Amino acid sequence: MGKFYIFNSNIEDKKYKNITVVFNPSSELDFGMLKRELTEHFRYFHQTSALLFLHCSTTSSIQQEVENKLDDIFRSIPKAEESSLRDSIFYGSYNRQGFRFPGRELFLKNNIKEIINQGLANIFVLNGGLVESSGISHHYVFPSGKHSSKFLRTANVLVQKSEIDFIGLNILHQFKNQTIKSIYCDTLSINVIGYSVSQYLKRFEKSADINIQSFKSYDGIYNKQTVFDNDSIFLISASTSGGLVHYLKENHPEIDSKSISVLFYLPIEKASKLALENVICNLERNEKLKYGIETFDQFKKDETCLFCKNQSTAIKIIGDSFSLEEPIIKAKNITTKYISKDLKDFVEIFKYNKEIGTSLKVSFSERTIDRKKYNLYH
Repeated sequence: MGKFYIFNSNIEDKKYKNITVVFNPSSELDFGMLKRELTEHFRYFHQTSALLFLHCSTTSSIQQEVENKLDDIFRSIPKAEESSLRDSIFYGSYNRQGFRFPGRELFLKNNIKEIINQGLANIFVLNGGLVESSGISHHYVFPSGKHSSKFLRTANVLVQKSEIDFIGLNILHQFKNQTIKSIYCDTLSINVIGYSVSQYLKRFEKSADINIQSFKSYDGIYNKQTVFDNDSIFLISASTSGGLVHYLKENHPEIDSKSISVLFYLPIEKASKLALENVICNLERNEKLKYGIETFDQFKKDETCLFCKNQSTAIKIIGDSFSLEEPIIKAKNITTKYISKDLKDFVEIFKYNKEIGTSLKVSFSERTIDRKKYNLYH
């Protein structure tokens, strides 16, 4: 599964309220796989107002191939209203520059930006891009020093190749007028998107291999001695403030802001104009079209963090990973009543002494079937 990326999109149009989009990242059409994936999609979704095929501009015969096998497509859609659907199948091609539609599909030209944004947001939300904790036992600290019980993790969403290619293609369209010889990613986990962009460049421009590397998030940005290659683009996996965009510009003024792309953006604070100019997908909740992510609380490093105030453990986030370099230690005074009967006599001998301090370290295994959990006493 996953050779095609299929999703539904709601749009503001009098005739077409919603649309099913079939994105084919390949330059060829595998109709057998298309039929199977359409069948799987419509197990969970009903027929929409229209069906849109987005295909590579080098696949010139797709419309004829689809129309020759419409009966097979209709069998993939439960209770398909064939008469209305036959008149509501549309085609759009893509190349290095963007998406192209025949002249009569004006509603697609007017709504394609919104359709693409919903497709990207769908990838992020359904694949668990929003990492959440209750904030009671633990919460997260970002490299910027902010505290929150939630954060955006793009690495989670990079699961299906067709979805990765959908992201990669839209990044390429953002830089349609730029020469690309190097791609810098803020974390290694999104390098796969860089490779996707490079594959499209090879397809459309027969370009040479693209240099893809990580600038290590804040570490690479703060180092003003870092030298970046000419004809480079910079991919920032996710942001809630646009901070990395501003840091790049401040510390490396030689970088043109038009060379920076923020893959997923959720403006929690006041929206950054500079960041918005470079956003691939805006995750902000759209109540009218019923998609996106609700904003959540964040506490700056100079503010009182309510999670810390309530004894929640702060876990550092480095790049888009958890920092587990050091154990999280919480000091707690315990008395012998918490010790099992088997260890009680032993603890009485070696428990805390005012003159010499602590002389006891015990690894205590619970007497349950889950013997991997341990309480450590020092």
